[in-house]
Amino acid sequence: MLNLYTHWRIENGYPVRDEYLNYNWQQLRGISNTDKIKAKYVGNPQQFQQVLDAVFDPENLNTVDITRRCALWMAYIGIQECTAVSRIDISDVNVRASYIKFCDRKLSFPKEAKYVITKCAEAKEFIYIHPNYTTSRQRCGGTQLLRGFKPFIDTKIYDISKMVKRAGFEMAYTDMFYSGVFYRLHQQETAGIPIDFPFVANDLYLLSNTNKPNVKGVAAPIKAQVLEADYQKWKSVFS
Repeated sequence: MLNLYTHWRIENGYPVRDEYLNYNWQQLRGISNTDKIKAKYVGNPQQFQQVLDAVFDPENLNTVDITRRCALWMAYIGIQECTAVSRIDISDVNVRASYIKFCDRKLSFPKEAKYVITKCAEAKEFIYIHPNYTTSRQRCGGTQLLRGFKPFIDTKIYDISKMVKRAGFEMAYTDMFYSGVFYRLHQQETAGIPIDFPFVANDLYLLSNTNKPNVKGVAAPIKAQVLEADYQKWKSVFS
């Protein structure tokens, strides 16, 4: 929600005055907070599914778009590093219990994601639709969850994100991730469990550095403030 310069100062450890955290940058640009939030986030898994339905082939066609849907569900359920999704293996998936093992966590996935995650874990082939014909094709070898006719490489997530933008949505991979984070925090809050924003911010910090196994640092307190401020703005629109 903050302007890019403010985010840059936070990420690089520079102090940020409180008035910058609370400033209404959207109104400065002539865009309401509500419109900005609605353009970047979704309120629940059903709305996220609607976005995916507008971008990709219908699920029941079982085309390779199943893997693209699944890649974006990885963001929603809690994988912050877009380059980490290529490392998810089919052995990490527990379809019966509806979770994916990631690092030392079990990331639960909602019922809306179950079809595509199950397909990616179990399918041997996908449908290939050519302008002149339709046929089935074997997936490439291996146990990578998101493999299609070729292995899923890290840069592919950027191509998928571009498909979302071309369909008219402003959501980036990070926005999908935080949509899921805010939804789960709201579920927790609704259940009467207080939110410990410093703990959550530190947890997200550790999960965003999975490619740095020795990271044991604590997220700067300012990040907890930003997380709470952004959550409150999201909640004001979607709850």
